[in-house]
Amino acid sequence: MRWGARLRRTAVASALGVTVGGLSLLTAMPAGADAPEPGHHYFTYECIPETGFAGLFPAGGEKKSTLRVEVVIPDKAYVGQALIVKWNIAESALVAPDSIPAKAQIKATGSVALSGVQTGSWEISGGKELGALVGNDTKIELPALTSDSWALTKEGEIQITPGLLKLSLTPPKSIIEINDQAAPSAGEVDNPGAVQGPIKYEGDWKYDKTRAVDDWATGAKKDRSGDVHYSQVSPSAVDVTFTGNGIEYIGERHPALGPVQVEIVGNASTKKEIDPSTVSGEPGSTPVVGRHGEEKLWVSPSLPYGEHVMRLTNLEPKFAIVDGFNILTETQTAPPPYFNTTCTPRDAITPIPVKLEKAPASPSPSPSPSPSPTVTVTTTPPAGSTTTSTPKPTLTVTATVTPTRPTPTAPQVIITPVGGAQTGEAPDESSSGAGLLGLGTVMVLGSVFGGVALKRRRAAHLRGQD
Repeated sequence: MRWGARLRRTAVASALGVTVGGLSLLTAMPAGADAPEPGHHYFTYECIPETGFAGLFPAGGEKKSTLRVEVVIPDKAYVGQALIVKWNIAESALVAPDSIPAKAQIKATGSVALSGVQTGSWEISGGKELGALVGNDTKIELPALTSDSWALTKEGEIQITPGLLKLSLTPPKSIIEINDQAAPSAGEVDNPGAVQGPIKYEGDWKYDKTRAVDDWATGAKKDRSGDVHYSQVSPSAVDVTFTGNGIEYIGERHPALGPVQVEIVGNASTKKEIDPSTVSGEPGSTPVVGRHGEEKLWVSPSLPYGEHVMRLTNLEPKFAIVDGFNILTETQTAPPPYFNTTCTPRDAITPIPVKLEKAPASPSPSPSPSPSPTVTVTTTPPAGSTTTSTPKPTLTVTATVTPTRPTPTAPQVIITPVGGAQTGEAPDESSSGAGLLGLGTVMVLGSVFGGVALKRRRAAHLRGQD
């Protein structure tokens, strides 16, 4: 029991010694070479669409959402150097209100206000390319923002306050085909008032899905997807809601078809009458021969990008046919306002201080040795002198002088402080404090167990003498 108590006391004392020694060693270890990570600040932003536009929200849904924003601001910067501020935006519930093909560009712009020894405001922008977006469904990945080089001119302190965050989206150039009915029910024939995706039929319309086997002129193109909607009642109409810069009306040309009127609702200048029974579609022009499907009967004028409604009306009690539509998006020279969304900090933001210091002086470069000078000495007879001896050629003597290198006044080897070896070498930065701690632990434990073994041998020897 006495030996067990002694063993426990020895082990506890050794462990305590190892712990204290390790803490002392770790405290004395030099700091890492990497600079400390700058401050991270988190804010909640509330987002709404700009007035009169859809923004990045579901069509017909709530036009409000929140974002979690991280702003990275250094706590110290140097005069004459750049001040870098970064914004990271966490995943959000923002979506496109309409389906958009791949390669749309999302852009985020954050504003920052400065006060203190320097004042002003800056905008920080970032963007990225998106994949295909499904309307009201696909969450939009938002980009990170990084500031440009902002020159600092005064020592002291500035305060940085993050402000508004604005989001915009630029859709790619595209043509999106819409059939007259995307997914008709089996055996469906009549569907007055039916809504097929963005298409709404008003009046007496019927659905025919047998157009692929109908009679066609030789070489004529059949109807899109082999189906159409048709009406013989006036004024039956169809409305198409679309988002883009324009729309194309796809139908048939046939002698039995009557005139229809097309227009962009709310834009009287777009109203036009077309006659699908003619070759050109103009009333009174050359009649068409035979049946021709998937004909482009009308193209709207270019419209501002956004949501529009096209209306087609059957003007006479003759056949009117709807085969489909093409939604047009032109190349955008700037993000259309349609998707503009503004995000505001939900709570007041306390300005974040940044200390501006004079940049540390860089060491002066060592002077390069001057090249060895070349001295040329020329000897010629004085002017006007005469000589009876044979003239001698001009004597040119070239001497090369190499300057003696001055004795340096400063020691060429850095002397370590008192107590260190004067080797002139810097300490090995790759030495690991953890390795030294582990080695010390092994040595101490070895001494503990060695001492225990020696004690046991002595006790055994004494028992043998008794």
